[in-house]
Amino acid sequence: MDHHNDRHPSLNLSVAFEMENNNQNPSSSSSSRTDRKTIESNRRNQMKFLYNHLNSLVPHQNPMEATSLTHQLEEAANYIKRLQIKLESMKEKKDRLIMGNDRSMISETATTAMAVPELMMTDER
Repeated sequence: MDHHNDRHPSLNLSVAFEMENNNQNPSSSSSSRTDRKTIESNRRNQMKFLYNHLNSLVPHQNPMEATSLTHQLEEAANYIKRLQIKLESMKEKKDRLIMGNDRSMISETATTAMAVPELMMTDER
């Protein structure tokens, strides 16, 4: 019979309870460490997936060339900037074309409205 546990059973229970509440339980600590490792591993895998997806959306000069993650992100950022500039240019061109069409429609309408039809009168009696 183990006399150590019999002498202070309430002390042993309170110490175990306190250790569990403070996360000092060795099994709890290793479980928590494993959870953190799993969470971190999942985060890294998710980031890797997202980087690969972003990289697949960006056109490349040399698609077979291995590039660093930093370079891939710089390339994606530059590509987005080029697309923004192209979009602005296309919007301006569209506006110019619309304004040009509006002006030509206005001038056609004005010309048509101002044109006075000629009537020829003939005397056929």
